[in-house]
Amino acid sequence: MTIVLVVKPSRDVRRGTFAYNTRGQLWDGVTEGRTVVSRSTAPFTQAARRLLEEGIDPGSRYVMRHAGRDDDALISTVGAAARLTVADDGTGKPRFAPWVDLKESFAR
Repeated sequence: MTIVLVVKPSRDVRRGTFAYNTRGQLWDGVTEGRTVVSRSTAPFTQAARRLLEEGIDPGSRYVMRHAGRDDDALISTVGAAARLTVADDGTGKPRFAPWVDLKESFAR
């Protein structure tokens, strides 16, 4: 089974423009007709964590596509994508980096 996440840019309803925050453009992600992530700078990895919380098999094939496109932009498994986030590499370029659950860090 392949899980397909379709992403599209979030909109700033007040201005009628694409939404951004200090980390970059914000995206909404839908799979099987339902929104699994909204207003995220890293929808692929954030949606993977949500899918794991819902009980999806970590070994499931997982792809991201942009709305209106048929080609896969990113390919992984749900489990591998959930262990990542997107971070600035110091030169302004986004790179995958290990994800750290800050809630768990503060709970200790």
